[in-house]
Amino acid sequence: MHARGSAYNLSMATAPNPDLLARIPLLHPLEPSALTRLLAGLGTRRLTFAPMQDIVREGEYADALYVILEGMVEVRIGGVDGREVAIATLRSGDFFGEQGLMSSQSGRRNASVRAVAPTLVLRLDREAIAHALATTPNRFPAIGGVEGAEDVGEASIRDTLRASRLFRSLSEGEMLRVEAASRLLRPMAGEILLREGEPGDCLFIIVAGSVEIFILDEMGKPVTLATLHEGNYFGEQALLPKGSGRRNANARSGRRSTLLRIDADILAELLERDQRLVEALRLIGAAQVKKIHSVRSSDDW
Repeated sequence: MHARGSAYNLSMATAPNPDLLARIPLLHPLEPSALTRLLAGLGTRRLTFAPMQDIVREGEYADALYVILEGMVEVRIGGVDGREVAIATLRSGDFFGEQGLMSSQSGRRNASVRAVAPTLVLRLDREAIAHALATTPNRFPAIGGVEGAEDVGEASIRDTLRASRLFRSLSEGEMLRVEAASRLLRPMAGEILLREGEPGDCLFIIVAGSVEIFILDEMGKPVTLATLHEGNYFGEQALLPKGSGRRNANARSGRRSTLLRIDADILAELLERDQRLVEALRLIGAAQVKKIHSVRSSDDW
């Protein structure tokens, strides 16, 4: 059951410093003075949560981000069988809830966060953040509009596409079209990118950083299948013709990752004319399914 936090007695804790907010990518455009105003504004509150209280719930509308001032929380996602499992633990100084505010996302929470100890958080309302970003000269185009990584240029994107087996055969004109139809994303560390069982609508290529591919065992514990790095791609299996159309594993981002998101219709056009690529991807998929089955049928978790 979702339980709202209670107001916190300000005398019980030291007022947070703007430096605490400056570490959050969404707030990078804000000058120290703007961060100070955001901290002092009506849209920022301190809330306490008791152990086992939910702070946010998966699927909810994302109306705020949170910074942990004291305590500890678990990040939890729902498995294919409906059970909820913990995938990360966050402590004082960590933050969460930013992903749902990004313009490239659905606006819904992609995980639940639950206190596992008495926890004090700083809650920053979506509207207050949007106003702060809108009134700074260095703002991003929209709230959370960090779809691109400022240190990744067009040449790097094209090199990433060229290096991929998926797009190696494209002409220069076709490459430009794929590049124009793609989006750069910089997800938060630990952000869930794909969920097992969900319909597939895109694939990803890793421009920088890493991504963990994992499933949940019969006890609901995450089991890593692979860790992918720069140049690797994932998410293509759900897009293959005559396939299930569903994700066969989960994926979450590592630290400081930059990804290129490519819509399903782009890959569909490519596969229509490259049957050898289709067969190669099917062989990769069969090996993945075999590994997943082997992991889930093993007694040695």
